[in-house]
Amino acid sequence: MKKNSLTFSVLFVALVFMVIMRNAVKNNKFTCSNYIMNTYTYIILGIGIVYFIVELLENNSKIAKTSGMFVFSSIFLFLILFALMWTSPDQLLLRHVLWTTFVILIGITVFPLVSDMKKSGNFNSALMSTALITIGIALFAYKNPDKNLTKNWHPYLFIGLIGLILLQLFNRLLDTKEWSWISYVCVVLFSAMLLHDTERLNMIAKACKEGVKGVKGVNVPNIKNIPPDYIRDSLSIFLNIINLFTGFR
Repeated sequence: MKKNSLTFSVLFVALVFMVIMRNAVKNNKFTCSNYIMNTYTYIILGIGIVYFIVELLENNSKIAKTSGMFVFSSIFLFLILFALMWTSPDQLLLRHVLWTTFVILIGITVFPLVSDMKKSGNFNSALMSTALITIGIALFAYKNPDKNLTKNWHPYLFIGLIGLILLQLFNRLLDTKEWSWISYVCVVLFSAMLLHDTERLNMIAKACKEGVKGVKGVNVPNIKNIPPDYIRDSLSIFLNIINLFTGFR
C-alpha cells in the first residue's frame, strides 16, 4: 500500500510538472497566459512534492529518525528563501531548483507534525478543512475581483504574524497545552493572509495580462511593472496553506 502511494505521488508530480512546462513557460520565460491557473498548478505541484516526502520518510524510519535532520531543514529553509528573493525571474532553471529544494525541505520539516496528526486521528479532518477554506477563498476572490477587501491589511497581518510567533515561543518555553486557542488564532490569521495573497494574485494576473503598469485602484506595494513569476506568486499562497493546515493540529 505504501509503495503504491509513493508510486502514485511520483506519477502525480511528474504529470503536474509536464503541465507546468507546457502552459507556464514559453521560450524559456514565464508567460502571462492563464496566470491564476498556472500559479495554482505550481501550488498543487508543491503539495504533491510535500506529500511524496512525507510518504518517503514514513517508509524509511532510519532516515526519519536521523538526528538533527529537522533542525537542519528548518535553518536551511531560510537560506533558500533568501536566495529565491534575490534571484531574478529570468534565472528560470536556478529558481526552479531553489523552489523545489525549498518545498522538499518543507516536507521534511512538517513530517513530525503530520505523523502526530495521523496518530491522533485528526489528519483527515485537518486536510479537509484546509482544502475547503482554500477553495472557498479562491472562489470568493475570483468571483469578486474588484472588491479588494484586504488592500490595507498588510501591516496588520504582519503584526499578527509576529504576535503569533511570540505566542508559540512562549507556549514552547512554558511547555503547556492550555493554550490550545493558539490553533484557532493560527487558522484565522493564515486564512486572512491567504485571502490577502489570493486577491494580490488576481491583481498581478490582471496587470500581467493587460500589460499595464499596475492596475488602477490597486493599493499593493511593488505591483507596478512586476514581471510574471509563478515561483514568487505560488510560494506565498503555498506557505499560507501549509501554515493553515498546521493550525488544525
